[in-house]
Amino acid sequence: MSKRPDWRAFTESDEARSRQNRRSGGWRAKKAGESAEELVVLAGRQYLQEERAELRKRPEPYRRIGAAQRGGQFTAAPLAKSGPDFDLALPDGRSGLIEVKSRKGHRIPLHSVGDAQGDALERRIAWLGFGVVLVMLWEEGQSSRWWVVDWRRWAHARTLGYKSFSDRDLDHIAVRCPMLIGARPDWLPALFKAHHEAAVSLWPIEEK
Repeated sequence: MSKRPDWRAFTESDEARSRQNRRSGGWRAKKAGESAEELVVLAGRQYLQEERAELRKRPEPYRRIGAAQRGGQFTAAPLAKSGPDFDLALPDGRSGLIEVKSRKGHRIPLHSVGDAQGDALERRIAWLGFGVVLVMLWEEGQSSRWWVVDWRRWAHARTLGYKSFSDRDLDHIAVRCPMLIGARPDWLPALFKAHHEAAVSLWPIEEK
């Protein structure tokens, strides 16, 4: 039996999302991820107004299948594995890639960043740019917490046998983002600091 194509449904309205995703929890996880990206974008708009940085969402490599259905829903097939979520451009000509990850609870799994994303982050650092993972951990009824993790430390943790980072791990190996008005993370200064600290010390805590 041939493997079923990895077709995915996209929609322009929340009402068109499937009941199955709601029951499985996938809908909630997807909404949390979308909310995290929206907050990153809102902070990016402020940076652009201040002429400090320009952030752009990178499109996912999908091909549309057929016509749109009622409610704006359509089916699409992936053309390639997705890379990092955002491109970053700075006034001095430097550039960066940012992958955003959101999880409920106190821990982020390292496998949440795929090989294609990791390769792109590593390559951008090798080209004298920035490559970071922006992590949001959240709990129901509580304020979210944000960290910037330089990709070099994320990748090195894998070689040390880490499967995930707890919030305590992140406090040691990442840079905590201050919060702006509107629950937006002030991630740009944290990105600069995380990049510098990883260049000075690849692993700041005792190895397992």
